[in-house]
Amino acid sequence: MRSIRTALLIASLAALVALPAVAQSGPYGNDGGTIRLRFGEFTPSGDGDYWIDKRNDFTGDEDDFGDDLLAIDYLHPFGARMSLLLSVSSWEADLAQEYDDFVAPSGAGIFHTTSFEVTSLETGLVWNLTDRHAKVSPYIGVGGGYYDWTLTEEGEFIDFTDLSIFFARFNGSGDTFGWFSVFGVEVRLTESWRAFAEGRWSEMDDDLSGDFEGLGILDLSGSTIAFGVGWTL
Repeated sequence: MRSIRTALLIASLAALVALPAVAQSGPYGNDGGTIRLRFGEFTPSGDGDYWIDKRNDFTGDEDDFGDDLLAIDYLHPFGARMSLLLSVSSWEADLAQEYDDFVAPSGAGIFHTTSFEVTSLETGLVWNLTDRHAKVSPYIGVGGGYYDWTLTEEGEFIDFTDLSIFFARFNGSGDTFGWFSVFGVEVRLTESWRAFAEGRWSEMDDDLSGDFEGLGILDLSGSTIAFGVGWTL
């Protein structure tokens, strides 16, 4: 299992070291950019072959995979209202699932655990609907990203050739490109600190691979509701 949270920490530290030098070139004096920590919940949309099969055969659905997302953003201004957005984020989710229509000979349920990991690198443009220096500033944005994913299913499964139950671990991983849109509102707390809340929609999918190869499309699209704090350099 890859430690994507460790990778996120390394990227965050690199950003904190490197970006202040970049920020000095900002067109608005000391307001060269903002580093933001973002915390929220990502919920898959549940489209595509994989999620359809899940809903048909097992308990739980895509809403049950909604789980914590951690991210670091950097906003570099290009004017009073437009900024370049750079983001690194990490999402992980685990869910115990049971066959809907089958039980073991003992009458017990047949369970396995499904685990997702997704790391994203995103860039885009953000437009503030008011001047960025206003006390309250709503914003919208759009951009693209690179998404690295890992899918694991581990536990009990049924061999439908003879209805026997076996224990197994199935793994798949891949990477893909996609796009996102964002809307939110930022509140200036002090000259340097800001708080914000936002919603994002991400759109991306990939062919299932590894032990899941040939089973169709894995849709990784979904929505994020998040909040956080920002520090203006």
